[in-house]
Amino acid sequence: QRLVREQLLIASVTSEVGTFGDTRSSVTAVERDGARFKLDKDATTISYGEAADALLVTCRRAADAAASDQVLVLVHRSDYELERTSSWNTLGMRGTCSPGFML
Repeated sequence: QRLVREQLLIASVTSEVGTFGDTRSSVTAVERDGARFKLDKDATTISYGEAADALLVTCRRAADAAASDQVLVLVHRSDYELERTSSWNTLGMRGTCSPGFML
C-alpha cells in the first residue's frame, strides 16, 4: 500500500561483479542477525540508484547457499548506503543513470 500511496521508485540491483552477467546467480549473500540483516554487493549497474526510494536486491539466501539459491531483498533508503564505483555513458542508455555502486 505504501508503494502505491507514495509512488516510491524502486531500483533493481541484479548485476554484480563476479557473475559475468548471469542474473540467476549471486556472489553476495544475506547475513542475518536476529530481525536484521546485512549485505555487501558490488553492483555493476543500478539504474536510477541515486534517486531510488528503495532497492530490490538479488543475493544468495545465506553464505553457504549455492549461487543459484537466490532471494530478493527490499531495502529502504534509510537502511542502505551507496558508494559510486563507476560512471555510465553508453550510447542509447545514457538517460537511465546506471553507474556501478557498492551497496
